[in-house]
Order: sequence, then C-alpha cells, then structure tokens
Amino acid sequence: MQNFFDIGSGDKQCLGITKCASCGRLGSPDSPKLLQSGSGDKKILLVGSQPSKKDDEIGNLANSSFWSRVELFLKAHKINMRKDCWIMNSVACHGSSPKPKHIECCNPAIRKFIEDNNPRLILAFGMNATRALLDWKKDFGGIQKWRGFTIPQPPHSIQPSLPH
Repeated sequence: MQNFFDIGSGDKQCLGITKCASCGRLGSPDSPKLLQSGSGDKKILLVGSQPSKKDDEIGNLANSSFWSRVELFLKAHKINMRKDCWIMNSVACHGSSPKPKHIECCNPAIRKFIEDNNPRLILAFGMNATRALLDWKKDFGGIQKWRGFTIPQPPHSIQPSLPH
C-alpha cells in the first residue's frame, strides 16, 4: 500500500502535491491518511466518495457495508476486490460530506495515481467519485443521469454507478 502523505520539512504533501493540505482536512483527527488500498493485479480502479470512520480506525480503505456489497458483486465475476483492484476515494480524508473544494484539492493525487498506474477499467461509485475523475466544475446532473454510461476520458473511460 502506498503512503498517501509525504510529510517533510514541515510541508504537508500528497505525492508531492501541496494543494492537498489547502482543503483543511489534512491532519485533522478524522484523517485516515490513505491514498489507496488493494494490489491492483487486474488494473481495475474503484473510486468511492470518502473514507469511512471505520476505514480511519482500521487504517485501510473499503470497510463499510457499501464496499462489502461491491466485494460480493466482484467476487461473483471472479474478481478479488483487494487483490485485483485498487480502491481510492474522491476525498482522501474522513470528515463531513465532501464539498467541491475537498474534491478539487484531492484531484491532483487521483490524477497522478491514474497516470502512474494506467488502470484498464475505472468504476466511479457516486457523483463525488465521478466529479473527481472527470474534474467537472459545472453541475451536469446527478448520478442517476450518468449511471450505466461509459464516459470517455482519454486515455481511459469512466463508468459511473450508484452507491447502494
């Protein structure tokens, strides 16, 4: 697992990107300080909204009932969520509902991860994840409008889904 934060010489950075600290969540008591979980053996990237309180306590992403349902779905398709996928969130630090500013501040780290790892498939769970991956500044409607579509975002495609 990669360490999301590189804290050196007093500057808080994510993968060398100082913008991360500007949202105000970094270093709070609720911050799990994780970039991603999973090995990504099949190069599948799963993106959710934000780490849960349980993720924070355990120190690993994807421990909520939502992720348990995703894990069961993937298992039915012979995909091991922890071994075959990377798991990330649109916002890296646990806290109240993510605001556009939080997503914008985490976006460079997500983009760098995608650039460095070149996933074959990216699944976005919810509108926050979709916005983070597409870097949308405008409101293009809710996730119900985009669910089931494949959105080209060269060199990748984003597949939005509802978080159930």
